[in-house]
Amino acid sequence: MFTGYIYIIYSDDHSDVYIGSTKLDLDERLKQHELNLRKFKRGKYNYVSSYDILEQGNYQIDWLHKGEHKSRRSLRLVEGKIIKKFLKISVNDKLEGQGFN
Repeated sequence: MFTGYIYIIYSDDHSDVYIGSTKLDLDERLKQHELNLRKFKRGKYNYVSSYDILEQGNYQIDWLHKGEHKSRRSLRLVEGKIIKKFLKISVNDKLEGQGFN
């Protein structure tokens, strides 16, 4: 068992959101997104749809869920359910948990 989190990165005007999952604390996870964006710009990392929000420059990150999980898969199932709630404004390019029914 581990403690897993679902987080949201959102633009200041709340027009765009990115939903993700992690075992890390909030600040550390956001730093990873920012570092990966810098690597992507240098051609050294893959594209992640959260970059669409980070590129805007004005964004926040908050927790949406904290819970005990038996596996990464169970955490991603929760993530997928939460993404579905935000589909109209989500920049997520894939729905986590698909195929895990």
